[in-house]
Amino acid sequence: MVRAHPLQGWGRRFESCPAHKSTKFSRELKEKYRVLTFKLIKKGHIPMKMQTAIQAFYIYQKSGKYATNTIESYKQTLTRISEYLNNPDITNITLTDLREFMIYLTEKDITESTRQYYWKVIKSFFKWAEEELELPRPDKRLVMPKVQKPDILPYTEDEVKRILKACGKMKPATPTNRSGYQAKRSTAKRDQIIIMILLDTGIRVSELCRLKYTDVNLENKSLRIQTFETGIKTHDRTVFLGNTTMKLLFPYVSEKINDNDFLVKNRNDKPLNRNGVAHLLARIGKRANVPGVDAHRFRHTFAIQYLRNGGDIYTLQRLLGHRSLEIVKNYLRLSEMDAGNAHKKASPADNWNL
Repeated sequence: MVRAHPLQGWGRRFESCPAHKSTKFSRELKEKYRVLTFKLIKKGHIPMKMQTAIQAFYIYQKSGKYATNTIESYKQTLTRISEYLNNPDITNITLTDLREFMIYLTEKDITESTRQYYWKVIKSFFKWAEEELELPRPDKRLVMPKVQKPDILPYTEDEVKRILKACGKMKPATPTNRSGYQAKRSTAKRDQIIIMILLDTGIRVSELCRLKYTDVNLENKSLRIQTFETGIKTHDRTVFLGNTTMKLLFPYVSEKINDNDFLVKNRNDKPLNRNGVAHLLARIGKRANVPGVDAHRFRHTFAIQYLRNGGDIYTLQRLLGHRSLEIVKNYLRLSEMDAGNAHKKASPADNWNL
């Protein structure tokens, strides 16, 4: 009996696949997807090389299911895997191959969270291959790397003050022919505004980078966070600013309040991206002598301070843009621990030696 090719009937499956039906999937992309996937299976004679399959998977993801950054990251991650495996025929990849790759990551001292991300990408890729190309999945028994949840470490008041102060001056210079000095930074105001917005609102760094002058409401002391791409992570909401942040922000935006330009830009007048902010904060942290300065710690700090000062978890969930209360509950547990420690210090029954 002649065995049917595992991809027989692909044409009918392609017509009914989510990518083909998506209104966001352009005619040009649909045709490119059709050509690439057909190339994979043409009469069963052309090997289904992993790199070609990655291209088809990349185009499939552009159907609107994933955010742009996610699509690009998946492609880069799968390309690294393909290079390690020497771009094999996709039907020849085995569970042993995938396990050896995960061991390779461990030996290279790749972090647990990064190894888990590779695992997720592998699962997603072979799930697509199973559903779209009806291929068997070699990843089904690939064990997910365990990741220990990192401690939530907010900034202290003193650390924030040192970080803000470090925005104003450059690294101390020590020339041989004169006494040392610190030059003022031309971007001091912008850098302080970045830090104050992150601290005062708890927004994500990507949301900060997408802010425009028109998103600032000086009257209501608020920022409008707009839905981005799929809306899975960032969706419409309003966050608020305190008087200290507004005092710093007002002269920066008052003359451009109707300008549709980006709020924070680099020296070349281009919008800052997440990596740009990360490098900026790392440099400021080094000057301030504060270890581990990154944007997400400002989000942690906002959340914990919000609860310490009497805010409720439901409003905090909305302000942070979380769809679930689970992450917010982590902040609540920390704030309750603070309350318990504070009571130990302030207990009148203990302090009065009753």
